[in-house]
Amino acid sequence: MAAFLCGNCNEQTHFTPRGVGETITVEIMGRDGVLCQQALRCDMCKRLTIAYQIESAPPYNAHMAESWIGFWNNVGKPHRYYPQPSSEKAFPYSPSHIAEAATEAHKVHSIAAYRATAILCRAVIEAVCKEQGASGRDLFHKIDNLFDQGLVRRFVKETAHVLRAIGNDMAHGDFDQELTSDDADHILGFMDSILDEVYESTAKLTKMQELISQRKASKPSP
Repeated sequence: MAAFLCGNCNEQTHFTPRGVGETITVEIMGRDGVLCQQALRCDMCKRLTIAYQIESAPPYNAHMAESWIGFWNNVGKPHRYYPQPSSEKAFPYSPSHIAEAATEAHKVHSIAAYRATAILCRAVIEAVCKEQGASGRDLFHKIDNLFDQGLVRRFVKETAHVLRAIGNDMAHGDFDQELTSDDADHILGFMDSILDEVYESTAKLTKMQELISQRKASKPSP
């Protein structure tokens, strides 16, 4: 059974295919493929979502509803679907200009604009480097400088380099490799982890430390 985040109720739930779907022959990177599309009903809110999946061949016995149930059981999460869930992720402890761009990256991701997601995430990383005063002749060296300053862990540094490389490809028009939904999910998650490392977790820790200090100061002396 297909399972993903419903764009109508914003709940992670299962979907039930309604009747039979439709197939359209499309060209994908110079080869013929099959676009499979169907209305799926959310088991939570009972509203419909239109799901799209690109395959090399149509579902077996595509004229039978049972075949489409088996098809979506195997797919799990469709390549694309509409409506997409809303995304209003906030970054309250990041500088406002960086937080706004990061939130925008989540918004474009929610409408399946995966290339735009990659480009924005890359731009957010560059903005972080600038705001932190990282030195270097290009973004590669600035990311390394963040690590050298002890501002990010090695894992986060390598994560930032992945975002930089993918964002560079998209920004320079290298669109021959399509970004999938899973690719974009990972890219967005990597960006979030970098902001969490540099700003969010640090600020939360500081607030907790201040709270502990205040409690100790207000505690009556024995």
